[in-house]
Amino acid sequence: MAVNKKKEARTANNPGRESPNEDATSESNHLLQSVIDASLSAIGYLKPVRNESGRIIDFTCVFANKKAVKYAGGIGMVNNKLCDLFPDIRESIVFQNYVKALEEKVVRDFEFHYKNEKFDLWFRVIAVKLDGGLLVSAENITLQKKAEKELSAQHNLLKQAEELAQAGSWEYDVNTGAFFWSDGMYRLFEMKKGDVVVPAVYIDYAVEPELAVAQKIVDAIEKQYEPFEEMLHIRVDGSVKALKIKGAPLKNDKGQPEKVLGVDVDVTVVEQSEKKIKELNDSLFAMNKELNSLNSELKNFNTITGSNYSETLRHIYINLEAIVTNDARVLSDSSRANLRRAQSSIQRLKLHTNDINKYLQLYDIGINKQMINPNTIIEHVISGMKGKIEDAQANITIHELPSFPADPLLFSHLMTHLIDNAIKFRKLVVEPVIKIHYSHADELNAMPMAMTNTAYMIIIVSDNGIGFQEEEMDKIFELFYQVPTQAKTKGSGMGLAICKKIMEMHGGFIAAEGQRAAGASFQCYFPL
Repeated sequence: MAVNKKKEARTANNPGRESPNEDATSESNHLLQSVIDASLSAIGYLKPVRNESGRIIDFTCVFANKKAVKYAGGIGMVNNKLCDLFPDIRESIVFQNYVKALEEKVVRDFEFHYKNEKFDLWFRVIAVKLDGGLLVSAENITLQKKAEKELSAQHNLLKQAEELAQAGSWEYDVNTGAFFWSDGMYRLFEMKKGDVVVPAVYIDYAVEPELAVAQKIVDAIEKQYEPFEEMLHIRVDGSVKALKIKGAPLKNDKGQPEKVLGVDVDVTVVEQSEKKIKELNDSLFAMNKELNSLNSELKNFNTITGSNYSETLRHIYINLEAIVTNDARVLSDSSRANLRRAQSSIQRLKLHTNDINKYLQLYDIGINKQMINPNTIIEHVISGMKGKIEDAQANITIHELPSFPADPLLFSHLMTHLIDNAIKFRKLVVEPVIKIHYSHADELNAMPMAMTNTAYMIIIVSDNGIGFQEEEMDKIFELFYQVPTQAKTKGSGMGLAICKKIMEMHGGFIAAEGQRAAGASFQCYFPL
C-alpha cells in the first residue's frame, strides 16, 4: 500500500505522466519487446495490402524483431512494404504461403532458401493468421540442411559402394529388437524396399543343408551379441547366392551392447571363380604330372641318344671305313661312292644327334643366374674355337662389355653357337668379320616380347656373312630349320634354336636382323 501511495503521489505531483495502469502496460510491452528481440528466430507481424478487387498484392510490416531486421540486411522494416524491401518476393513461395495462411486461415509451415550478396541461408517459416494480419516466425535451419545434405551424400556414397561391392549393411537394436536394412540388403534378397524384416530372414532364405548355419547367425544377432563371420548360401528367385556375413556389437560406455552392426557381401562370383581356379589347378596338377612323366621319358631318350645311339653311329661309320679301306680293290667305283655317301649321311646324322643332345641337356642343366664378366667368358669361348676360327680366317672384334646377371655356362653356350653360326654361314670369297658389342635399354614396352617397365642388357653379335631373307627372320630360330638356298652348308638347324631356348631360360628373348648377302645381326635381350 505504501508503494502505491508513493506512486499516486508522484502522479499527482506530475500530472503529465501516465497513469499506473499505463505505466505497467508500457513496462510489459518493453519486456515483451526484449523477449522477442532475444529470440533466435526472426519474428514479424504483417498487414495485407489489397487492390480494389480485394486481392492481396503486398504486405506491410507492422512489427519486426532484431533478428528479422538483421536478415533483411539491417534496413528498417516497420511501416515498409515487403515488395519494397524484397523486390522478388511476390513471385516466391514465401509470398504464396503468406496469402494462403491469411485467406485460408491455415497454419503454413514451410522451408525456403534465402540467398543474396550477404546471406546463403535456409529457413523454416511458420505463418499464422492473427487479428486480420499475419504473425510470421522464421527459424534458421542452415546447419540442419547442410547436415541433411552431407548425410544424403554419405547415403548415396554408401548406396553406390554397396552396388559396386554387391553388398548390404544392417543394424539390430538390442533394446527394441528392431532390424534395419540398407538398400543393398533388400537388393541382395530381392525383396521390396521397406518390407519389415527380422533376423530370422536368414533361416527363411537359407538352403536346407545350411539351416544350422542360419540359426547360428540369428542367435549371434539376437542373443549372443558377439563378433561373428559366416558363409551362408541363400535361395533367391530360383537361384543360389553365396553370402559372406559379418557382424559385431556396438557397446555403450558401460560396456553393454546397444546394437549389432553387420554387413552381407555377395561372394557368388568369387566362389564360382575359386571353384574354377580349383578345377584349373587340379587340371594343371594332372597335366604337370603327365609332363613330369614325359620329361622323365625324354631324359631316358636323351640318355639313349647321348650314348647308345651316338656309339652305334660311330661303329657304323668305322665299319664302313674299314670296308672302303680293306676291300677297295674288289669294290666298283660306284660302290665306293655309295659307301662314302653313306658315311657322309652318318656324319650329318651324328651332327644332328649331338645338337639334339645339347638342346635336351638344357632341361637338365637349368639356370643359375649370377653377376658375370662376359669378356672373360667370351675369351674362353674363342680360345676353345681357335682352330675353327683360324681355318675360316675370321676376324673377331670384341668391345668391352659390362657385367650383368646371367648363367655363366649358358652364356658360354650362347656365344659359342652365335660365333659358330657366323663362321658357318660366311661368304666364301670374303674373310668373315664378327663383332660383339652391347647396348642398354631402360624399358622396351613397345616390343611385344619384352616385359613392361623392365631394363635390358642387349648383347649383339653381328657378321658380314650370307645373311637371310626378311621372311625367314622368325623361322631361323625354329628347330631343324635351314636356309633353303644353303642346303650344302653344314648345319643341323639346331644352333639358333638352342640360342632361343637359352634366352627364354633367362626370361629374355633373341631377335635377328639381316639381308640376303649383307650379313646378319643377333640381339640377345637379358632382363636386368
